[in-house]
Amino acid sequence: MTNYVQTVEPTMVADFKTEAPACVVDAIYKTVFNTTGILPPQFFEVSVRSASNSLEQLLYTYLLKGFMYRNAMIRVDLKASLALPSAPENFLNGGLATAESLQQSAEDGSIATGRQLRDVTGTVLNWHNEQGVKSTPVQAYIQQMEADNAHLRQQNAELGRLLQRQHHHQNALLSEINELGPGTPLLTEDVGEDVHMAFRLFVERQLGPDHQDVNPLPEVSGQELAVLLFYTMAVGYNLCSMHISHGIASSLDVADYSDDDDY
Repeated sequence: MTNYVQTVEPTMVADFKTEAPACVVDAIYKTVFNTTGILPPQFFEVSVRSASNSLEQLLYTYLLKGFMYRNAMIRVDLKASLALPSAPENFLNGGLATAESLQQSAEDGSIATGRQLRDVTGTVLNWHNEQGVKSTPVQAYIQQMEADNAHLRQQNAELGRLLQRQHHHQNALLSEINELGPGTPLLTEDVGEDVHMAFRLFVERQLGPDHQDVNPLPEVSGQELAVLLFYTMAVGYNLCSMHISHGIASSLDVADYSDDDDY
């Protein structure tokens, strides 16, 4: 990891955007925009001036966020491989199945609309709040029930389509992090001294070894800061992948995976 943070360049972001899962790239964009704002740079000139220790802490935070996102993405992939849908998916699938099955039943004739009226006679008694007992011919009652049923099927199908569209717009990674809630620190509990060392080396490389003596730091544009933060999170994400790979290799006692490599 130390070799990686000493040699990685911002040009890696282009490859990261094409190779990382789309939800990861989207989540990083949203995280950066929440910090720097979303004013379009072609219309607004936003500049940022910061004390050295403030920017240093911000970069550490974004390295840690990138590390956390990688661990969260592993959970997302694991759930997908085990076919364990979340609660909204269960509700969505159940709603769609109900609407589709009812519609299919109506189309294939298993629900015979209107045929229940054959050889049916009599009345249905209902209680009216003002008029008391009220009788309705059974055929008229059945027709009203079938009309109400058809209306409910239509509403159910529309709700299912709406939920499906909302589901497609959700970010699986951010949803996983939100579902963890108080358990989010679990995603960074494996950050050890080796990872912190890599973080320190990366920050020093971005700000310079003597950045503590420069206050305030030179002013940068909001767009430049956004690019730096995206780059920082991508590095944190990759550092987590390397940390996990090293842990697996160490547990398997792989001889050719040593501290002399990228780790």
